[in-house]
Amino acid sequence: ILERFNDIAVSSAGTRLPITETYRNLVNVGLTLQDDGGTAITAKVIDKDATLGPLVKCFTSAGTATTGVIDATVQGY
Repeated sequence: ILERFNDIAVSSAGTRLPITETYRNLVNVGLTLQDDGGTAITAKVIDKDATLGPLVKCFTSAGTATTGVIDATVQGY
């Protein structure tokens, strides 16, 4: 199963991707950070929860969580 998400706003506390398919396991979560004029320089997958959706966060160059905008691809079965 493959799902794609565009223009997802990520809060500084983290955001779960809004998966709509039913997964038994997530094998890959790909993230692309958009240049939205903010301070985020990286986006990371915090967990791959197949029920709630993967948790993602954005970080500044100092490693502080911040807001950001991403595109994401979720792959699983």
